[in-house]
Amino acid sequence: MRRSYSQLVARIRESCQKQNYKYQELGSVGPCKQFVLPRVISPEIYEKTVVVVAGVHGDEPAPIEAAVQFLEEGIVSEGVRILLYPCLNPWGYVHNNRRNHAGKDLNRTRSLQLEPEQSLFFMSLLNEKIDFFLSMHEDWWSNKVYAFAFGEQHSVLYSRILSAAGKHMPIHKGDTIDGIEARNGLVMDQSDSSLEDVVSRTGIPSMCSETGKRAEFEQRVNANKAMISVFLDKKGIVIS
Repeated sequence: MRRSYSQLVARIRESCQKQNYKYQELGSVGPCKQFVLPRVISPEIYEKTVVVVAGVHGDEPAPIEAAVQFLEEGIVSEGVRILLYPCLNPWGYVHNNRRNHAGKDLNRTRSLQLEPEQSLFFMSLLNEKIDFFLSMHEDWWSNKVYAFAFGEQHSVLYSRILSAAGKHMPIHKGDTIDGIEARNGLVMDQSDSSLEDVVSRTGIPSMCSETGKRAEFEQRVNANKAMISVFLDKKGIVIS
């Protein structure tokens, strides 16, 4: 199955024009540099900055669709700026492949030599003061939602984000997830050289959400949108 990346980017660009979001192209990636790597910045009246990443794995489509629908719906809130990366792995998205065109998993950074997508991503964050990092993923074996998170002191915030997703699909309540100890759908401080692991080492609260692909696609999209929308709740959210 091949997807149209040009159509996806067209939707992102169109929504930015309508909603007055800032659209950026960080560079070009892929075997022939044929794919632009976009970033979207919500209106810049803010006190906190939240980074949201989708499409790190190209065969996890619901977070990508959720990110684009979120832009199309145009919900904003003064006080929180979102830096949104709607699809970090364009080649993988087109080819429905977990990895990029070079066969590399973009959610692993064990090597000092980063992939182009990773380099552009990290370079774009160099001068940013980030208050929260959310990377949205999916798995193939579950019909529930759960998350990997870093820093027990932020567990209330992580649980709130997970609860928002839980309005659209069940939260994984087992004692283990993928063989790892879990509590109320959260696996804490599992060091694995993922993007969220790397970001957390700088002291930023970081979370990787997982919506199970055995649930309906619309459920997964809505669950991912709900997690982003937590930060735009008019009641506010405390990011310590």
